[in-house]
Amino acid sequence: MTTSSSHSFTLKPTEDWKSRSLVYEEPGFKLEIYLEVSGSRRYDYVGPDTDLEYWTISEGQIISLEKRTEILYRLEQWSNTKKLRIHLSPPLTMDDIIQHHNGNGWTMDKEANGDLSFSPPANYSLVKKIRDTLKGYKRK
Repeated sequence: MTTSSSHSFTLKPTEDWKSRSLVYEEPGFKLEIYLEVSGSRRYDYVGPDTDLEYWTISEGQIISLEKRTEILYRLEQWSNTKKLRIHLSPPLTMDDIIQHHNGNGWTMDKEANGDLSFSPPANYSLVKKIRDTLKGYKRK
């Protein structure tokens, strides 16, 4: 935990091994940001930037663009001291995932119950599968 007279960050474990809760607090306000272990070598954790829209405590109160910028700056400073590479960006939608798979030659089947399943191209080797898994999804 990093604390100054005006704010603090804490990275808390969750019930799921692959996620964490990043908690930012300042007097009268608390913000929780959902993070997952990254599948990319570039980052340790990734999360949705949409978690910066509303305070968790002072519930429902909008976080101004100026305050978001300040929190992101403070997060960058804190994560550098902790040697953590945290990346917040727009969340992926199902359309993004489908487009990614279709663009890489995968086929998609929709089950009777509505579930989607993806099948790799015929020439998709185990080495390519591991590489693509580690590379993660590219975000725009």
